[in-house]
Amino acid sequence: MKKTLPYFEPVVKSTQATDSPDLYFGSFDLFEEGKYVEAIRMVLDSNNPDISEQFGNEDGTEYHIPHGSVIINISITPDGMLNAEVPFMRVPKENAVAMLRAVASLNTGRLMLARFYLEDEMLSVRWSCPLSEAHPSTFDWQINNMCRVADDFDDEFVANFGAERLCEPIVTRYDENTIDRLYDAIQSIGRITLEAVADFTKERRFGIAWNALMSSFCQIDYVANPQGNLKDELNDAIRDLNNDEHTPESVLVKKASGALEKILAKSKEDIAVDLYETHMIESPKRRSTIANMQKNFKEIYRNLLDHYQGGDYSQAAVGLIRKIYEAYHYCDMDDSLNEFFVDLLKASADRPFEDAGRPLISGLDQFLAVRVESDEEDEATVEDDAEYERCENTSCDVRHDDIKEELRQLQSRLTEALQEEDFAAYALYATRLQQCIMTHLLS
Repeated sequence: MKKTLPYFEPVVKSTQATDSPDLYFGSFDLFEEGKYVEAIRMVLDSNNPDISEQFGNEDGTEYHIPHGSVIINISITPDGMLNAEVPFMRVPKENAVAMLRAVASLNTGRLMLARFYLEDEMLSVRWSCPLSEAHPSTFDWQINNMCRVADDFDDEFVANFGAERLCEPIVTRYDENTIDRLYDAIQSIGRITLEAVADFTKERRFGIAWNALMSSFCQIDYVANPQGNLKDELNDAIRDLNNDEHTPESVLVKKASGALEKILAKSKEDIAVDLYETHMIESPKRRSTIANMQKNFKEIYRNLLDHYQGGDYSQAAVGLIRKIYEAYHYCDMDDSLNEFFVDLLKASADRPFEDAGRPLISGLDQFLAVRVESDEEDEATVEDDAEYERCENTSCDVRHDDIKEELRQLQSRLTEALQEEDFAAYALYATRLQQCIMTHLLS
C-alpha cells in the first residue's frame, strides 16, 4: 500500500442529530405539573420532531413507531397505565429451546425493566408502568432500550434459529444504481485494505495493519450506512478490534481480516438486502460538538504528528484517517463539522502517505486551535460546574440514604422468603429488587 484509500460519497449526506435537548428537558416540567400525556408526547418528539405527528393519534394516547426493522407500540389506557410493546419473533418448533435460551440471556443481560414474553409461540418485549410514575427520562430510556435490543438481535434470530418476524420492517430500498455504487465501494475499500494489511503483516507492522482494518470497517459503515446483518457484522468486527486489550495485535489483525474477507465474499444480492433507509426513534450514536471532537482528537493528533515529523508518513496518515471515520461511526456529526471532516477526507484520499498527511496535519492543527468559549465564559463555566457539583453531592447523599433503606428492606424480605421456602414470594421480591436498582440507576 503506497497511498491512502479513495474517498467514496456516502449514501447519507447529512449526519446532523435530530434530537432536541430543549424538548427533552421541557417534558420534565410537564411531568412535574401532572401533564403526563403531554410529557410523553414531548419526550417522544425530543428524539425526532415528527414522531407524534407521523406515528401517534390526535389525543397522544397511542403510537406505532418504526425503529430500524422493528415497531414499538405505545398506549396509554383510560385507567392511567402506560404500556409499551415490541412484537418480536414467532418461535420455530425445531430450534425453540436454543432460541429461548438466547432470549433468557437477553432478558437478564441486555434489557433494563422490560422483559420478553412468550404467548402462543409469539415473542414480544413489554414494559408497563403507571403513567404517573413514568418520568420522561425513564420512559425515554426504556423504549430506546427495548427498540435497540429487538433491532440488534432480530436479524440474528432469523439467521441462526429460523425465527419468523411478527412485523415486516418499514424500510425504503435504494435504487439499482445506488446499490451498484455502494457494492463497488465496499469491494474497493475491502480489497485495497486486505492487500495493504498483507504487506504490513509481512513487515510485522501490526499497529498500522490494525489502523487500516479499523478504518476500512468504519469507512464501509460511513459510505453505505448498512442495516441488518451487514451492520451487525461491521459492529462485531469493530468491537472485536477495540475490546480485547490483552490479545496480541497480530491475532486481532488476523481475526479482523477474516471478518472483512467474509463481507467481501457476499454477493451483490446479499449486500443489497441490508442496504435501505429506515426510521429510528433515537440515533444510537452520540451528538457531536466542536468541544467533544477536539477532546477526541487531541491526544491521537499529537501522537501521530510525532510519527509524521519522524518520517513515518504511513502510520500518521492511516491513523488520522481512521480516527475521522471512527468518529463518524460513533457520532452524529453536526453539519458544520461534517463539512470540515469531509474536506479533510477528500484532500487526503488516494494520495501518497506523505502528501496525504499534509492536509490532515494542517487541518487538524487549525481545528484544535479553535477556542470554543471566551476566558470569561470559561471562568463562569468552572464556577457553575463547582456549584452544580456541591448541590449534586448534597442531593446524592439524601438519595443514597433512601436507596440504601429501600434495598435493605427488599433484601430482608428476600432472605425471609428463602428461609420459608416461599419461592413465589422470592421471585416477586427478586424482581422488585432488580427494578428498584435499575430505576434508581436510570433516574
